[in-house]
Amino acid sequence: MVSSLRRLDDDVLLQIYEELLPDRCLRTLSLTCKWVRESVKPVLFRSAIQQSCRITWAEFLPRHLWPYVQHLTFFGHWSISDSLRKRSNTIPYPLHQAVSEMPHLTSISIAYVGPSGVPWTAVATIISQPRLRSFAIMDSLNREEPPDTVSFTAAPLTCYRQRMGQFRRNRYSVSNSTFLCLVLDQPQVNQSLETLEVPSEIIPLELIPEFRWPRMKRLLLCGEDWRHEIPRTAAELFGQMPALQELVLKLGHRGGTPLLRLCPSNWTRPLPWPELKTLTLTYPDPSDPLYSLLPDTLRSLALRCWPRHYNAYFIESWSAAQGYGWTSPILGSRSLDSILRRCQLSSLHTLEIEYMADALDIDPLRTISQAFPNLTSLTIYRYMPNDTDDVPVLEIGQALKALSRLTYLYLHLDFPDVPNPFDYDHLPIFQVEEDDARMLAVFKQAAYSIARSLGPSIAIVSHLMQGPVTNEWKPFRVEGIGDERTVWFDQNALVRCGLTGVDESTPPTHQM
Repeated sequence: MVSSLRRLDDDVLLQIYEELLPDRCLRTLSLTCKWVRESVKPVLFRSAIQQSCRITWAEFLPRHLWPYVQHLTFFGHWSISDSLRKRSNTIPYPLHQAVSEMPHLTSISIAYVGPSGVPWTAVATIISQPRLRSFAIMDSLNREEPPDTVSFTAAPLTCYRQRMGQFRRNRYSVSNSTFLCLVLDQPQVNQSLETLEVPSEIIPLELIPEFRWPRMKRLLLCGEDWRHEIPRTAAELFGQMPALQELVLKLGHRGGTPLLRLCPSNWTRPLPWPELKTLTLTYPDPSDPLYSLLPDTLRSLALRCWPRHYNAYFIESWSAAQGYGWTSPILGSRSLDSILRRCQLSSLHTLEIEYMADALDIDPLRTISQAFPNLTSLTIYRYMPNDTDDVPVLEIGQALKALSRLTYLYLHLDFPDVPNPFDYDHLPIFQVEEDDARMLAVFKQAAYSIARSLGPSIAIVSHLMQGPVTNEWKPFRVEGIGDERTVWFDQNALVRCGLTGVDESTPPTHQM
């Protein structure tokens, strides 16, 4: 076998190793002989994990592997502290030397930091490595502000990403915000940054419009709406990003504040993002001039609630949002329709909407068929008003009939008599199974009724099944045309198509 591998071109050999990597087969292959072991190292050790509590010479990633590492993840609690740095002129652990001598290291992640946080000397060492391009933190960096003694010249990053618990108890973090401000306030970062994904509470909004961000392509903010403190719209704050292609604003709505608008009411100029491809907004204001100005480049649009409005139906899933003073002022059919009618986006491929049905229940769906004829994926979260239990399944199918390219349809239709997902822990297992089977039968009938009206391109109709933690899409495969249509439940249909089988997780019962 080894002699056969040696005859292969290097590019072919690397492709074989790439195919073997996901299923851990590459490690097994690497144990066959020394030549194979050496040849697989660039792929096998491209990504490495270092336990943060073991940053010592004896326990750090072996030096002979450093030349192969491109992405390094520090995982877990940090056992070193900034006080150690103060007692010596040299950092008493191999962090600086290691990251400096990894010639191909361009990406570093920090995960599951723990309550002690990451020592600021360690953070400064990492962020200042000249070859670094991607920096990601999957937690809070530190509970204390960076000391005045910590100074650094940040690498010309292309990606800065920080994800913290979306429903954490302490939403604001002066330490994380200060550090992000120190990074973004450097000219080389202004010029190089392409992706910025951070909680909305820590982004220095007063700093952003002071600089031009010529390469910024993706801006993703999730958390509190800033407008109760900084009354400026997104077009005013982020107008210096001419290359922006993706803008995601998932912002909780504080009671008593207006709906979200991206442009001031007197805005008459074109949007400052001529290359925009993806736009996600929560609680959109129908009077926003934005919707008449969206560029032809837009391919994906989401007009939604955050958290999902279905969480507001249960105290168990809405308690965290209530603790922040958030509400869910979901749009009605009429308001949503007025937005959709102003969007002239014939090239739109993906659309997501979330609304409360009213007297004009079906109008937004008819508008979708007319305004976005090339949709391939459509997600609808439709909620029933309190005075009716009617779910007009046939009318929904008829309204979407003109979408000749629609392949994936996701539906949350708020059917009556849906079981309370928070009762599952108190019910016998047979009762839970009976409830699930009953809902699957309802979903199947609805999928069949809607699919009969849709064109031959439709492949999967999925319905949302809520759970106490995970909210799953239940996919039904579709075959045939018209009255000859058949649908059947296929749990893995979405995953096999490379799509996610779950919606966003249910907020925790208590704030984190």
